[in-house]
Amino acid sequence: MNRNVTTYALALILAISFFTGIAAQQGTRPSRTQFAASAKHVTAGSNVMLHGTVSALPGEEGTPTGSIEFFDGDTSLGTADLSSTEGQMRGALTVSLPVGGHPITVRYSGDATFRASVSVPEMVIVSAGQ
Repeated sequence: MNRNVTTYALALILAISFFTGIAAQQGTRPSRTQFAASAKHVTAGSNVMLHGTVSALPGEEGTPTGSIEFFDGDTSLGTADLSSTEGQMRGALTVSLPVGGHPITVRYSGDATFRASVSVPEMVIVSAGQ
């Protein structure tokens, strides 16, 4: 076999192994991630508490573990470890956002049992002070 073909084939096998290895780190059960904010409209300089909840879908057993990450669009705002609160796995983060609209999402990266999931984006509006 041609040396270039062998090198290409080896590189392809390694790439496939790498990406399937990433997928294999996550479980097979679906998860659901939800977002809520302490307020949807705040004035500049005010803190907003962001809440994320991760759960198994109905009919699935087990409890998601790990952490969640909060995003303003594509910008990470920070992470929070999941802990059991009122029978659900939750995490929270307090932030102060600049004036404007902020599409906030929560991303759960998955664990050995549950797959990753992302919340529906919700807007938090920060208006200038009076």
